[in-house]
Parts: sequence; structure tokens; C-alpha cells
Amino acid sequence: MMGDNFGMARALSKFLEVIGWLVIVGAGVLLVARVNGPDFGPAAIIGLGVALAGVLMIVVAQLVRAQVATAENTSRLVFGVEKLIAANSSGPGATRRGPSGSKIIKQMHGHTITRESGGYGIDDQVFANLGQAETYARRNPKA
Repeated sequence: MMGDNFGMARALSKFLEVIGWLVIVGAGVLLVARVNGPDFGPAAIIGLGVALAGVLMIVVAQLVRAQVATAENTSRLVFGVEKLIAANSSGPGATRRGPSGSKIIKQMHGHTITRESGGYGIDDQVFANLGQAETYARRNPKA
């Protein structure tokens, strides 16, 4: 599965969020410092504008983290679906497995020939090579 491909995006979004909070705190300090001053009106407008910029920084940082989480979850979903498709595929070139987990080689005369660790299996019997297994299937067809 994929590793940590979004470390830089995560780090920058956290940094941007911290800066956003610092901007909001700075705007608050500016407003408190100018509360009793004659220039409170212009300071209030500037302070609110700066605070809004800080809020927007936080929003962007959280949107980046949400997008990163979406990308990671999508990658996990695709990986899981690919595993399911590979496990359940019966198309050309697919590896099919028998009941014991052995690889199904072919169906012949009603028998399933599987690849076992000791050779080729049919009906709980193991043959040294595929030719012997096919001969057995031909001589003992299932209805």
C-alpha cells in the first residue's frame, strides 16, 4: 500500500493554521490596545480585516487536511477493491483456487485438476505430473 505521500501538505497546513491563529490573536491584541484611543474606528476596521484573514488561513489549512484525508481514503478503497477483484476474478489469466487453497489448473471430464505441493490433484489423489492427472480424468469421467 502507499506510504506517507502527503507529509509536506500536512506539515504546511498545520503551520498555516498556527499562523492563522497567531494573526487572529494579533488582531485581538490590536483591538484591545486601541479600545480607548482616538483612532479606534480605523483600528477596528483594520483589526477585523486582519482577523478575517486569519480565519481564512485556518479554513484553507483545514481544507488541505480534509483533501489529504480524502486522497488517502480513496487510495485505501482502490487498494481494497483491487484486492477483491484479484481474489474473485475468474477471467482469462486469473488464478482460481480450489477448496484447499490450491491453484485450479483446469476442468476436465467433470473433474477439477489442481496444482498441489506434491504434483497435480484430482479427487483427493495427487499425481506426479499433469499428464497422469489428465489420463485419470479421461478414464474416470464424472457424469
